Amino acid sequence: MFLNPHGIDMQLLLQILQTHRPSWDSVKWFEPLLEQHMPENGIRTTDDYGNYFVLVGDSEQSDVAFTSHLDTVARPSSKAPDVGMTNGWVLFVKNPQEADCLGADCGAGVYLMLEMLKRGVHGRYCFFVDEEVGCEGSAASVEDDSGFWTGVKAMISFDRRGDGIITHQRYMRCCSDTFAKTLAERLGRTEQHLQHGMYTDSAEFVGIIPECTNVGVGYMHEHTPDEVLDLNILGQVLERVLQEGTFSHLPIERDL
Repeated sequence: MFLNPHGIDMQLLLQILQTHRPSWDSVKWFEPLLEQHMPENGIRTTDDYGNYFVLVGDSEQSDVAFTSHLDTVARPSSKAPDVGMTNGWVLFVKNPQEADCLGADCGAGVYLMLEMLKRGVHGRYCFFVDEEVGCEGSAASVEDDSGFWTGVKAMISFDRRGDGIITHQRYMRCCSDTFAKTLAERLGRTEQHLQHGMYTDSAEFVGIIPECTNVGVGYMHEHTPDEVLDLNILGQVLERVLQEGTFSHLPIERDL
């Protein structure tokens, strides 16, 4: 068993990474993990597409949503990774001839959100399916007419390589600079960490949620057997997201 750097639950993280998770495959592996990490005040739901949601907070108008996705870029015929770790706390794939990727995209985000749930951090938790085949789960969710998204002012995806925080997706602005700079400061980062990204689940919501971003959680070389996960970055994010007030009263400036 690996040592525990930066307060990371290595047993939980490795359980996620060592689960084969290609798109369109069953997500039953996730159900017991979610059940184990549900806070007493959490309300759990699913939608017709297969996405999982948890509401934690005082009302249905909790204004911050967190997202990660349950699938990875992996062929159904490939195997789960055998995970190794360097002396510098970087996880890597030990069987690259058999495994298509490490699965930190987005296993690292799933891990963070389960830890946040266990600690009862307020917000709306969205575990989307089929992100890697075109954000199909989130695209279905954005069409939800039940009112689930009413009152949500910010969406934060934990699905970015390195340690950046993005302000643009699909070559369009997805959050205001003021929002991104404030979030960066609260996560222990600087204005220099603000970047342009490409496409993840939060991009589907830029038309209905004012501030949408994607936060780097430490993986690199995603979608390949060379994928790695820097636990120094993941551990820093974990410490910050569990601190009281990190997501309270974030500035909302972008106009829809």
